[in-house]
Amino acid sequence: MPPRNDTEIRHTASPLPEDFASGTVHSVVIPGIELGAIVGEGGMARVHEGLDRGFSPPRRVAVKLMSPLLSMDPEFRARFEREASIVADFRHDNVVHVYASGESEGEKYLVMEYLAGGTLVDRLDAGPLPLAEAMRIAGQLSDALAYSHARGIVHRDFKPGNVLFTADDKPVLSDFGVAKVTTSLEAGMTQHAAIIGAPRYMAPEQERGEPVTDRADVYSWGLTLYEMLTGEQPRVALRVLRSEAEAAELARHIPQAPPQLVRLIARCLVLDPGSRPSAAECAREIGAITISRDSPGLQSRASILSSGRPLGLIIGAGALLALVVSGAWFYYRGSDDPVVPALVVGQPVPDASVVSTVPLTVQRNPASASVFVDGVRLDGINDDVEVGVRRVVVIAPAYYGVARDLAIEEGRPQEFSISLSPIFLPDLEDHERFFNLADAATIFPEEIDQVSEPTLRTALRTKWLRQQGEFEQLESLGQEISDLSRFGDQRAPVARFLADSISAGRFRRDLVGSALLNSSEAGDALATFVIAVALRDELRGGDSPVSRDSPDFRAYCEKMALAGTQGWSDVTTPYLHRDGCDG
Repeated sequence: MPPRNDTEIRHTASPLPEDFASGTVHSVVIPGIELGAIVGEGGMARVHEGLDRGFSPPRRVAVKLMSPLLSMDPEFRARFEREASIVADFRHDNVVHVYASGESEGEKYLVMEYLAGGTLVDRLDAGPLPLAEAMRIAGQLSDALAYSHARGIVHRDFKPGNVLFTADDKPVLSDFGVAKVTTSLEAGMTQHAAIIGAPRYMAPEQERGEPVTDRADVYSWGLTLYEMLTGEQPRVALRVLRSEAEAAELARHIPQAPPQLVRLIARCLVLDPGSRPSAAECAREIGAITISRDSPGLQSRASILSSGRPLGLIIGAGALLALVVSGAWFYYRGSDDPVVPALVVGQPVPDASVVSTVPLTVQRNPASASVFVDGVRLDGINDDVEVGVRRVVVIAPAYYGVARDLAIEEGRPQEFSISLSPIFLPDLEDHERFFNLADAATIFPEEIDQVSEPTLRTALRTKWLRQQGEFEQLESLGQEISDLSRFGDQRAPVARFLADSISAGRFRRDLVGSALLNSSEAGDALATFVIAVALRDELRGGDSPVSRDSPDFRAYCEKMALAGTQGWSDVTTPYLHRDGCDG
C-alpha cells in the first residue's frame, strides 16, 4: 500500500474555516494547534476538532486527549504512548494517520487526521448497506487489518464505532489504544488489557480474558460484515458457530449475499481461532467475489432473528438481582469435536425458509425505555417477532435494566408490559452491610437479602454462587450483567466491577474499564464512588507512604468528592475527612 502524500506547506497566518468553532478556552496548549469543540468522548479519552496552523490554509485535524484520571496511571499512559508509536509508523490509506503526539499540562495527546464522513455506526443506524457498498468497505478494512497484523499489531477493538470515513467515502480504521503488540514489548502490561474492548464485537476468547491473536480481529470483522449486510447482529446462539447446522442457519438470514461471502463470514465466526481465516485471506477472498451490476443488494432491514435459548419466562417488573437465568453463557459451552461448518467446506447455501412471526406490542415504563430482542432494537410500538424463545433486554437512563427470556407463541398477536424500577443510591446501612459481607469468609442468602440496593445485591450474589460452587448459575448471572452492559445500562458496569473486585479480594484500579468510567461521567455517584475506592485501595496497598501532594492521592480525593456532588455526600464525606482530603 503506497504511503499518503502529506506535503507540508508552512505558513504563519491563515484565516479560520467558517465552520470551525473557535474561541473555546482550553487548559491544554499544543504548539501550532488551535483546539475547537469536542467531537467525541468516552471513558478513556475525548476528541477535539483542531486546526494545524502550520499549513495554509490551516489543516483540520482531530486531537485525542487522554482522560485526566487515566493520565495519572503509568500503565494507561504507556498504552496511549504506544498507540502514537504504533500508528505513527503506519502508512496505509485505510488506517488513521497520526501527525504528532506529546503531553501538555499533564494530559497526553495525539494529533491525527480529521475524518469528516462520520462513522460506520451512523450508516448502520439507517439499516443494512447495499451489498456492493458493504463488500467495498469490508474489503478495504480487511486489507487494513492485514497490514496491521503483518506488523505484529492486533487491534482488539474492531467495531463500527472505530470505522470512520473520509470526505470522499473511504473507510478508515481508528483507535489503536488497546492494540496488542505480538512481541515481548507488551510483557510488562497487565492481562486486564486482554478484556478491554466492545463486548458486542469481542471474540469469545477475548471476552473470557484469554490471550488473543490476530484472529480475534477477524472475528470482529466478520461480525461487522454480517451487520452491514443485515442491519443487525446475528442472534446470540449464532454469534459463535460450532456446527454445520449453525452455519446453515446463519446463511439463512443473508440469502441475497453470494455463497462465497456467506461462507467467508461463517469461517470468521467459528469458535476455534485457529480455524478462522487470516485478515489477508479475507481481503483476497472478498476481492475475488463478483456480483452482478444490477444486484439489488440487501436494502431492507432483516426481521428480528431467532434465538436458541431453552427456557422462556414472561417479562415483568424487576431489577438486576430478580433475573431468572436459563442456562450457561454460550461462550463456555465447550465441545471436543472440531468445528467445521458446512459453509467452510464449500457446500451450497441453503434456501431461505419460511419464518413464522407474530406482531409484538410492548408497553414500556418509562416510555423512553429501549427494548432489544435477540440483540435487535425494536423500531416502534408494533414489531413482528419470530416465534420461539427470545432474549429481551430493556434499558433506560436512570432505571435498572432487565434482561429476560420471553416465550413468543404462534398464532396470535401478543402484548407485554415492561416496567423498570428507578435506580437509587444505597444508604449508609446498605453501604456498611455490603462491605462487611464482601470481606466475610462466607455469606448466606438471608444476609444478601438485607441489602436493599440491587447492584450491591447482585455483586454479593456472585460471591455466594462461587462459594456454593454453582458455576453454571454464576456464568448465567454474568451473562445477564453482560447483556445489560452491552446495551448501555448504567448500573451493570458497577455490578461487574464489584463482582470482579470481590473475586480478586480488593478493589483494583486495573478493573476500572471504559463502561464504568462512562457511567461515572453520566453522573452515577455509585460508579464514581467505586472508582474512588479502587484508587484508595491501591494507595493503601503501596509499599511507601502516600504523599498528599501525589497525583494518585489528588485523583482519589477528586473522584470521591465528585461522588459527593453527584448525590452521595452522606457516604463520601467521612472518607474525605478521614483520609485528609478536606484539609
